[in-house]
Amino acid sequence: MTGGRVLAETTVRIDATPAEVWALWLDITARPSWHPRLDWARLDGPPAVGVRGAWQPTGVRPVRVEVTQLEPERRLVLRGTHGPPVARGHYEHMLAPAAHGGSVVTHRMRLTGPLAAPIGRLLGGALGAFAAPPALEALAAALGAPRTSRA
Repeated sequence: MTGGRVLAETTVRIDATPAEVWALWLDITARPSWHPRLDWARLDGPPAVGVRGAWQPTGVRPVRVEVTQLEPERRLVLRGTHGPPVARGHYEHMLAPAAHGGSVVTHRMRLTGPLAAPIGRLLGGALGAFAAPPALEALAAALGAPRTSRA
C-alpha cells in the first residue's frame, strides 16, 4: 500500500522471534487482550487475503476490516472502512528478523480516499493509536519479550 495520509508509524526491536510475533498478530480475536485501544475484534474465518471481519477501536465506531495482504512472518495489512467508504484505513504490520536476534516490528496506520485528509484531522489521534508506541509496548509485553529499542 502506497500513498495516502500516514497517521502514525512506530518501529521497535522486540526480543521475540518473527514466528512468535506473527502468531500473536494472526490471533485477531485475542488482540484486545493486549492492544490498549481495541475493545473487541473478529474475523469471519482464518486469516487470509479477502477474509473480512470487524473491530471496535476505543472511542470510535466499529470498523469493518478485510485482510488485503498476508505474507507469512513478513507483512499483514487489514483495510478498514470507517462508515461510508469515503476514507479507508490501512492497518499495516511489518516484520523482519533483527540483526542480533529478535524481531524488528513496524505498525503503520494510513488513510486513503477522497475524505482522508479531513477524517485524519478529525479522528487521527484515535485511529493513529493503532500504531502508537503503547500498542507495540503492549505487543512486546504480551509476548513476554521486553521492547529493547526503537529501531
